[in-house]
Amino acid sequence: MGWLLTKSKGKRKRKKRPAQREPMSWGRVYRMLQPFGAVFFVAALAIGWVFAHGYLKHHAVTRTPHIVAAEQVELADAQPWMNDHLQHQLKNVVAAPITANPLDSRALDTSAASLAANPWVERVERVERTPDGVAVYATYRKPVALIGWDRTFRPVDANGVLLPGQYSVEQLQSVGLPVIVGLANSPDEPGQPWQGDDLRAGLALVDLLEPQPFATQIMAYDVSQRDDRNRLRLALHTAKQGVVLWGLPPGDEMTVERDAATKVNRLNNLHRVYGSIDAGGKVVEVFGEAV
Repeated sequence: MGWLLTKSKGKRKRKKRPAQREPMSWGRVYRMLQPFGAVFFVAALAIGWVFAHGYLKHHAVTRTPHIVAAEQVELADAQPWMNDHLQHQLKNVVAAPITANPLDSRALDTSAASLAANPWVERVERVERTPDGVAVYATYRKPVALIGWDRTFRPVDANGVLLPGQYSVEQLQSVGLPVIVGLANSPDEPGQPWQGDDLRAGLALVDLLEPQPFATQIMAYDVSQRDDRNRLRLALHTAKQGVVLWGLPPGDEMTVERDAATKVNRLNNLHRVYGSIDAGGKVVEVFGEAV
């Protein structure tokens, strides 16, 4: 039985000693926190920006109000033909939506939209604040002719867009724009094109003849007549109660009648010989084989 009381003489297993931990130090803390440093830095910047932006915005609104009056609006693209009354009217449109908050971009958008809806404005490029107020960059519609309608005369631009305003016969000379009469279609609202091929033909003839030396003799461009094929037959009413029968609109002549350049030369010859394009108050035809 002695063998039951005998201890085994196999090798003893040694217990592994736990690894010694590096004692806590500032260097160790730094290494542990280093991966999070960038995150903390960005977060601090973001929080700082939020508070700083809010403070600056509050300061700008409460301490430096910037109310814009019409006198502080600059129409950077204003044209020489735009009188003071029209410019002041457009400046009021721009200034009305501008708030006291210089950081309010919505007010600038509203101002630009209001200006773009004005019939005198063809296109708005931008509206921006300046140290002195507000600057406007836009394209404006220039009146090039007056349309006789219902005993009044109404301005249109080169594209036939109706512009605000109505004038009497007594005001025509002071306005100084060529007059087109005899349109078939009634006008739409200001800011909308006046429909009809007759107006387009009249404007084309105005553009061709207004630079000529005899243009002051033309009292009205008449677009009321058509031939049996419904083609426009233009005419000029003169200061001496004469009439010049022009014929088809510029560019529509083809081989049917003399071209626009020939007609202009004939009018210049009449002006040189007779002193007037109507040969002294007569009815003159310039579209045929001869005058």
